[in-house]
Amino acid sequence: MSTIPELIVKVGKLIFDRGWTDIAGGNISVRDGERVFFTPTGAGQFFLWDLKPEQILCAPIATDELLNHPLHSKESISHLMLYR
Repeated sequence: MSTIPELIVKVGKLIFDRGWTDIAGGNISVRDGERVFFTPTGAGQFFLWDLKPEQILCAPIATDELLNHPLHSKESISHLMLYR
């Protein structure tokens, strides 16, 4: 069974390879209980959605830990607020 970061990596690459997003296209996040997993800034632009599971950010929903991570993207603020 795949982990959440592994699934995020697979889905991001699939979406990009099928042309459903481009290098500027957004982020992917997943809530798992009280944690959120999030793609880093530049997932498309710098990595062409060819990420490794260890590049996926993970933080508690109830704190601002994600927003203090140097690789969080500006969209992570919106995602985090929606999960809260």
